[in-house]
Amino acid sequence: MSNFGIKASMPGNNVNVSSGNDISVSSTYNTFKIFYEEYGTKSLDVSVDWTYEHNLGYKPIVFFFVKHPESGRWHKAPCKIGASTEVDNSVTWEMYGMYENTDTNTVTFSIYESIALPYPTPPIDVEYKYYILVDPREGMWYE
Repeated sequence: MSNFGIKASMPGNNVNVSSGNDISVSSTYNTFKIFYEEYGTKSLDVSVDWTYEHNLGYKPIVFFFVKHPESGRWHKAPCKIGASTEVDNSVTWEMYGMYENTDTNTVTFSIYESIALPYPTPPIDVEYKYYILVDPREGMWYE
């Protein structure tokens, strides 16, 4: 193991003398990297769907987050956000966030609200953010 870069050892081990399985993170090895990220706001009128075409040729790891406009809290999708998940019951309507690797080149994102609960008069502005991670083993490492 090299003596430069970023390293973190497992609990109870000294990062300066540890190697192999005693190291939890090391910049010596290829790791997932952010290929694309987006932050924005969608106008939600019961539901909103959109796609991002990444053209990677495989189904990448995706991290998708939505912010419930009433509670102000961020949630990682897939998620159900609302009165049933909030400790203080301050949220009065539910919202869902989901994503799907539609095929090897496209990700579809969805945000929708529960029609069973009362909700604010649409449209509602909902903040979102997502990250598409490139896998170095899939040939896109240096592109």
